[in-house]
Amino acid sequence: RTQWGSSLDGLTRSALPGWEWIISYWPVSNQIYSIICLLGAVVALLVAIGFKTRLFLVLNAIIIFYVASTPNLFGKLWHMQIVIWISWIFAFSNCYDVYSLDALSEKKEISKRSSYGFHLKMIWLHFGIIYFFAGFYKLWVSGFDWALSQSMINQIHLEWFENYQKIPSLRIDKIRLLVKYLGLFTIVFELFYIFLLLSRKTRYLAVIGGLIMHNAIGYLMHIRFLVFLQAFYIVFIPWDRIVERVKGVSASALNIIQDLKFKHIKAIGPIFILSSNVMFGIFRIDSYPFSVYPGYTDIVSDTFKCLSYEIKNQGSTKLNLWQEAQNAGFRWESFSRFEPQIVELYQDSNLVDTSAILQQWKRWELGVPILQDVHNVDVYAIEVFLDPEKQNDTIYKKLLMRIEN
Repeated sequence: RTQWGSSLDGLTRSALPGWEWIISYWPVSNQIYSIICLLGAVVALLVAIGFKTRLFLVLNAIIIFYVASTPNLFGKLWHMQIVIWISWIFAFSNCYDVYSLDALSEKKEISKRSSYGFHLKMIWLHFGIIYFFAGFYKLWVSGFDWALSQSMINQIHLEWFENYQKIPSLRIDKIRLLVKYLGLFTIVFELFYIFLLLSRKTRYLAVIGGLIMHNAIGYLMHIRFLVFLQAFYIVFIPWDRIVERVKGVSASALNIIQDLKFKHIKAIGPIFILSSNVMFGIFRIDSYPFSVYPGYTDIVSDTFKCLSYEIKNQGSTKLNLWQEAQNAGFRWESFSRFEPQIVELYQDSNLVDTSAILQQWKRWELGVPILQDVHNVDVYAIEVFLDPEKQNDTIYKKLLMRIEN
């Protein structure tokens, strides 16, 4: 995450729910952030090899909290909370009792008291609530129209548009009935995912189904955080059986939780983390470190309102903004959902939110370095069709302001 370091300075801080009291005191700068990222890499390596593991697990949890939370203090919520949850849960565990330098030096014996399976199951349940609330709020907000209306096609078109009209070779939007069936399947799968985890016989259905769904959505819709989420599917590998075969230890000893006292901090900590996330899911609160994950719940219309930039001072050099952004790897999709509010405010009240527009352009400048040499930009409010076949048809266009640097 060191790439975040070059994207912090110059942005306006904006507090998440519950962060209002601390946001102005939170230490943020490119240099501080980069140093802590590097420190985190060293600490993670020490955890991986199992050296002074308890100490570095706690330090790792603190560093990950800072690294994952800091980018969220600038008006955009990045859903990476699961990294925090997992690091905290492992900080309460004895995950270093078998394969670690500590285990070799101390010659520890695996015992029932270690209750290894408990902490893994706490992580499994976090996956379950992420999916459950995503499915629940699709039905709560939009009902079955989320899957059965034109919205499913529009959602796919919106993701393509936000990725600079990046259209996969498989035009699934042309197979409308299939898209709607897949939408229904998504809702059902998300709702029942947590229940599939409860039995070993059905757990593989949840894991395989989740990986297939994530990769299909990643290919068809370019939703990248799902790819990031599936990296943590490593927790579903049956480590108990692996250790049983390698070490000759009974798998029942690795999974048993009856000797774990639930008044002990090693149990209280993970239970508190899980309970907090359940409550944030029930009340649909987006924040850090606890939060509900995004469910893509809204009905998407045929058109999209956003900002368009016309660079005025390039002389004979004509910049293709989208091409330059793609070359720089800038994820406009991460910030595009702020722009309809700016356009609608102008349409409804004739007010131009200059601070929000400047914040948006600052994100472009930080993400696309070549734009830092641009001195004059005209910013327009536009409304366009999401259908790629109509991408050149502009419904509405109005000059909002000129940015002069």
